[in-house]
Amino acid sequence: MTESLFWVDGIQVKQRPRFGGGRTYTPTATANYEEYVGFLAKKAKVPRRHGPVTLKLLFILEPPTKWKAEEKREAIRSQRFAHDKHVDLDNLVKILCDALNNIAWDDDQQVVEIIATKRYGERDGVWVRIYESEGRDF
Repeated sequence: MTESLFWVDGIQVKQRPRFGGGRTYTPTATANYEEYVGFLAKKAKVPRRHGPVTLKLLFILEPPTKWKAEEKREAIRSQRFAHDKHVDLDNLVKILCDALNNIAWDDDQQVVEIIATKRYGERDGVWVRIYESEGRDF
């Protein structure tokens, strides 16, 4: 099993397409982040896969700014789940799936398994792990 692993510094949620001037377009922040993720995947020499793929994502989020310093340190030290951070996990996943089209796979429809987690850490980012799916049972 060939596995790819790389870090993406910073996070961005997938924004909805915009409409204007009689056309549909991708918001600039989304397009820039997708390009950035693609660049990092190429730099990490992620091979393009043509069969079923498993995607594991570990999102690291900074604790809320309203927390006291001790609360932040404890959340980071214990690697607590970032359940109270106002970022939907599915929106974080979607932008990465789209960003890796034609780079890590032909199309994100090849992703047959996704394991995604949000935890607290020092700075926002995501660990991306990609490998061929083995067709194991749930």
